[in-house]
Amino acid sequence: MPKDYSPLLDLLIASRPGREHQRDRFNAALLALDIHSVFDIIRFSRNDFIDRLAKHCDEDGGQAYDNAVGYASKIELLARTPSLRDPDMLRNKRGSTSDPHAPPTYATLFPENEDSFCSASSLAAVDSPAAYLRALYMFALQVEQTGKGTQEKITLDQRRPALKYLMIDDENTHRELPMLTLVNETLREHLKKYLNDNSDLYGNRTVEQVLTELRFPFELPFDLAHQQCVLSLSGQKPQLGALNYLISLKLPYTQQPENKYGVVYQEAYEAQRLLTLLSPAQQNLLTEDIYGQNPSLDAQPASFFKKHYGNAQPITDQQHFMQNTGLNTDQLLELLALGRHRPQRSAHVLPAPAQITSDQNIGARYINGPLVGGKKRLGLSTFTAEKMHLEQTTNQRYDRLQRMIRLQRWLDIPFFELDEFVHSAQRCEGTPSDSLIINDNTLRALGVFRYLSRRFAINLKTFSAWLYQLSVHGTGKQAALFDQVFNPPNWLHSPLTLDNQPLDLTTTDATLFRICASLGLEDTPVSMGLLKTRTQDYLSQPARNISTLSSFYRQATLPGLFALSINECDQLVHMLGGADYRRQLVIPALRTSGSNSPPDFLDVLMQLDWAVTWLKESKTSTSQLRRQLLLDTAPPPHQYRRDLLKSTLYCKARKSTFFRRPCSMNWTFLRPKQAPNTLNSLGTCCWEKHC
Repeated sequence: MPKDYSPLLDLLIASRPGREHQRDRFNAALLALDIHSVFDIIRFSRNDFIDRLAKHCDEDGGQAYDNAVGYASKIELLARTPSLRDPDMLRNKRGSTSDPHAPPTYATLFPENEDSFCSASSLAAVDSPAAYLRALYMFALQVEQTGKGTQEKITLDQRRPALKYLMIDDENTHRELPMLTLVNETLREHLKKYLNDNSDLYGNRTVEQVLTELRFPFELPFDLAHQQCVLSLSGQKPQLGALNYLISLKLPYTQQPENKYGVVYQEAYEAQRLLTLLSPAQQNLLTEDIYGQNPSLDAQPASFFKKHYGNAQPITDQQHFMQNTGLNTDQLLELLALGRHRPQRSAHVLPAPAQITSDQNIGARYINGPLVGGKKRLGLSTFTAEKMHLEQTTNQRYDRLQRMIRLQRWLDIPFFELDEFVHSAQRCEGTPSDSLIINDNTLRALGVFRYLSRRFAINLKTFSAWLYQLSVHGTGKQAALFDQVFNPPNWLHSPLTLDNQPLDLTTTDATLFRICASLGLEDTPVSMGLLKTRTQDYLSQPARNISTLSSFYRQATLPGLFALSINECDQLVHMLGGADYRRQLVIPALRTSGSNSPPDFLDVLMQLDWAVTWLKESKTSTSQLRRQLLLDTAPPPHQYRRDLLKSTLYCKARKSTFFRRPCSMNWTFLRPKQAPNTLNSLGTCCWEKHC
C-alpha cells in the first residue's frame, strides 16, 4: 500500500471471513480512482462515487460513501474541538467554583469552548465568502455539463480563464479591488491571446503599444503611460507643460521680445503642446498629412477607411456612420451644422460679398473646406423612406470628419465652437483660406487655452475672439458673441450695426461711446483713450467692422483676465517686450508653425501669466516695479500730495516770528513740477535746503 494510504479506508466495507479478496479489489478500486483518504471520497457526490466505484468492483458504494462521510465528520469534530481529545475534559461538570445561584440552563450545564468555533468571515467557515465562491464555481462547472442547445457554449473558462488559477487565501478574500481593475485584467487576458494568435501582424508588441497605434474604435488611440501622468498631476498640482514653465531657468525679464521662457530640454512651443493634455499619438493623428506633398490630391491609402472607420469602403449610410463613429442623430446634425444647429448671422451685421460666400459653410468650415469651383457642403439626403445617406462626401472630407469627431470627444466642447476655434487659429497664423491642416500652431493655441481655462475659467468662444475675431453667428437660441457684448437684450438704445464705414478715433463719434459703454470702459486717457491710441498706432484703417471691434474687445478684456487695469496691462506688456508685444494685443499673429521665434500672441499670454503671478507673490504692483526700474520718474500720488502738504505748511509758518530769526541756513524756493494725473490743490511751491 502507498505510504499516504489511510487505514480508515479498510473500515468502509464490512469484513467477512473468507472473502478477503473482495477487500483487496475494493482497495485496488480506490487506488485506481486516486483516493487515499475519506476526504477524497466526500469530494465526490454520492451518486458520482457509486457510479465510479461500480466500474472497478461490485462492493456497496453507497454504504462505503456513508461510512466515509461519518468518519470525515468525526475527524473534523475532533480537529475543531480540542477538549474532546483531552480525557480529563470528556465530561463537562459543574465545579465547586461555579455560581451556586446560576439557573440550570443549557449554557451553564453544557458550556461551549469559543475557541473551537470561527467567525463567518474566516476561511475555515463553511459559510465564508471563500466557501461560497468555491461552491459557486463548482456549481457553474456542473451547469456547463448540463443543457442542450444549438449554439456552442461560452464556458466560464472562456470568460474568466484566470479564475481557476486564483489562490483562495486571506489576502484575496479580504482585499477589495476596483471594478475597473478586474475589467482591465479580464480584457488584458483576451487581448494577449489575440496578439499571440496574430503575432505576424503585431510582432512582440505589448498591449499598451498596440492600443497607442490603433485608431478604431473612436475611443482609440489610448496611451496608458500618458494617461497615468495626466491623472497623477491632476487637482492642484502643476500639469504637463506647466512643469516646463515652472522649472525654466530663463525668465522673460530682459525687456526684449524673445521666447526663452519655458525652454528646458526642448523649445517653448513643445511645452505649449503638452498643455493640451493630448498624448503624442492623439497629436499625431490630428496633425499628420496623409496626402503627402500634394494636399489637393483626392486620394487615400487603401487602408485608411479600415484603419479609421473599421470599414473597408467609405460609409455613406447614416445609421452605419453613426454606429461606427459613436454619434447620435443630434450630434451628427451638429457636426454637419444642419437643422437647428445651422448658425445664423447677426441681424446687426451688414456682410460684405466675401462674407456672404464664406457663410455658406459656417459652423462646418473645417470639415467642408472652401466651397469653390461648384463644390457643395456636406449634407444628408433621403435614400429611401427609412434611410438617409451622406452626400457630397470626398476622401479628404472623411479624413477631416474623423479628426473633428475625435477632437470633440477628447475635449467635450460643442462642434460649432471647435470649428470656430480651428478657423480662428488658422486665420491668426495667416494661412491661406484653402489650407485646412491642423498644425503645430493649432495645438499650441489649444494648449494655451486649456491652461488659461483651468486657471481663469475662460471659454473657447472668448479665446477664439482673442485669436482672430468676435463671432457674428449664433446657434439655436444663443445669440452671437458680437451681440452678447455690444447689443445685449436689455440695452435701451439703438443697436450697434456694423456697416463697414470708416471710424475716426480722434472725434467724439457715438460709436466710440457705445464701445466704451459695452466694454465697461471709462472715457479717460488711461482707459478708452489708451485703447484708441494703441489702435491708431497699429491698425491701419479703423472702421465699423468686426476687425476693429474685435481689437477693442481684445484690448479691453485681456487685462481683466489677469486682474489688471488697461493701463497696467499696457505698461507690463511694454516691459516684457516693448512695442512688438503691444502690437500683439491689437493685431495678434502666430509665427510659422514648427519654429520657436519670434514670440507671438500665445507667448505673450504665457509671459503675462508669469509676470502677474510673480507680482502677486512678491506683493508688489506694476507701478511700483516701474519706479524700481527707473521707468517711471513721477512720484506716486500719495507721496506727491504729502510733499505738497509739507511745502504749504512751511510757507505759512515762514511768516511767523520764529522763522524771522537769523539763521545760518540758506533756503531756495523753487516752483514744483506738476505730477501727471494729480491735482495741485495743497500749494504751489516746494523747497530745496542747502546747508
